[in-house]
Amino acid sequence: MRSTSLDLVKWLAMLTMVIDHLRYLWPEETAWLFVVGRFAFPLFCVGTAANVSRSRPGDLYSDNNFRYLSWLLAFSLISELPYRALSEMSNTLNVMPTLMLGLIVAWSVHHSDRAGLMLGLFTLTVATVLHDRLMYGAFGVLLPP
Repeated sequence: MRSTSLDLVKWLAMLTMVIDHLRYLWPEETAWLFVVGRFAFPLFCVGTAANVSRSRPGDLYSDNNFRYLSWLLAFSLISELPYRALSEMSNTLNVMPTLMLGLIVAWSVHHSDRAGLMLGLFTLTVATVLHDRLMYGAFGVLLPP
């Protein structure tokens, strides 16, 4: 079932992200758009947490979760090339891997059975190892849960 509140959060997240990315078109005049764009990540995390909370606890390995994770992985891979083109000097990956790892940790908290907790600990270990390469680091991975 669709939630209009959750849809609003998603649209606000996308809007603030697009506004942030507009600064790449006119860097001298629009540097302040960076500030507006800082709202996008927390809003995407709220959307992720809301989606996780809508699933039934204990149903970690569902088709919906697999599809959700697959789409995030696909967008992580697809968006890396444009991110590299716009942010040549960045030493981090785009934000999608951080959101993807955050989703997995949120699942592990929500589905707090043994398999979920093991998956969460493994994911947090990966996030800690990749801390310097992840946008917002391992702390960003902890935001959705």
